[in-house]
Amino acid sequence: MSANFLFNAAWLILWDRELIHAASGCLWAMTICSLAAASFNYLRVYKQGFDLNLYKPSELWLNRLLVQNGLEVYVTWTLIASFVNSVVAVQYPPQGYTAADPKMAALIALAVLAGLFVLWFPFEISVFDKYCRYAVTQYAVIPFAMGGIYARKDTINIPEIEYLVLAFGIAGLAMLLIKLFLLVYRSKHNPLFPPIRG
Repeated sequence: MSANFLFNAAWLILWDRELIHAASGCLWAMTICSLAAASFNYLRVYKQGFDLNLYKPSELWLNRLLVQNGLEVYVTWTLIASFVNSVVAVQYPPQGYTAADPKMAALIALAVLAGLFVLWFPFEISVFDKYCRYAVTQYAVIPFAMGGIYARKDTINIPEIEYLVLAFGIAGLAMLLIKLFLLVYRSKHNPLFPPIRG
């Protein structure tokens, strides 16, 4: 996470100096670092989960609820911010290059972002369930972020983007509800670390 904080500080300085392309690179680096931190935490908690559940259950639950969900908020927020920042960056190219069409850049960014979540969601609830069953906040960030973008639709004024933002926000809400349902159902019927009786 230390590298993440350094990239965050660099992003703030670069963005303030209007070095948009370098700032965009720092934001992507922040996203990658935070994703690595979350992945490391998931792996360590799963590997130590049986012992934590047996000897320190409160520590296990605090890690699941606060650390993992906090990291997921940060990962999701920086991922969305990276795409938004990239859209801005391609509209202000270096000298000698042509600026990208704002509508096309925004549509591509939203489509790729939505595609990432749509592809990731089935893997998360099946293959990676044992690692990230209790992380749900990433799906709460999506409607929140898309709501913020949609609220500024007067500056967008492009119907296709408005519809895609609205659809992605609704899809994020649907993923959140499905994830919560599966969390409750699987925790009751298929706990990760069943209690030891005897």
